[in-house]
Amino acid sequence: LRLGNSARDTMGIVDDVMTFDRANKVGDLASSSNMLSSSLKMFAMNAEEATRVSDAMSMTTKSSKTDVNYLSSALNNAGADAKNFGNDIEDTLTLIGGMSNNFADGSSAGTALKGMFSDLSNNVKLFEKQGVKVTDSAGNFRQVEDVVKDLNKVLSDKTPAKQQEILNSLFSETGKSAYNALSTSVGSIGELENKIRSANGTIQTMAEIMDSGL
Repeated sequence: LRLGNSARDTMGIVDDVMTFDRANKVGDLASSSNMLSSSLKMFAMNAEEATRVSDAMSMTTKSSKTDVNYLSSALNNAGADAKNFGNDIEDTLTLIGGMSNNFADGSSAGTALKGMFSDLSNNVKLFEKQGVKVTDSAGNFRQVEDVVKDLNKVLSDKTPAKQQEILNSLFSETGKSAYNALSTSVGSIGELENKIRSANGTIQTMAEIMDSGL
């Protein structure tokens, strides 16, 4: 069953919505339902995977400078492009969390990430000219953090002026802002991703803490 707009689909995630709302102190079931359902649709996930999405989003808020409103806004702007780039929701939340120190709101972070995906997909040959592969041997897009790490290495022995020249040849201003954010956090992104991918049970634990008044 793919999540759609039917009453059956909505009822299928009611418990998840209520738990998500309590755990993240949203205080608005309609908003919480929209956050979960839009994320599921965006990544073509089943209604039965709502708990997975809840856990992943909640762990991201615990491990970065975000809340669920931030994440939802960022996903609304960049989620579809992230999926088209081969990322699942955990990959995408990892990138958003890794960028959060540089962006005060999720909408701006999502717009920047969307711009970066566009630059990567449109400038494959320009990246290769700099010695950075955007795709693997099978023609699939590589993980963004791996591309960022490789580009960091290329730039490491360049003067600041040359670095900017190279970046300006590869990125739009919007995409470059995402690269700049990720280039400083890429060393810790692996740890963040591990937390998000190991988030099973996070939402229930957070809800129980909220219910206990601690």
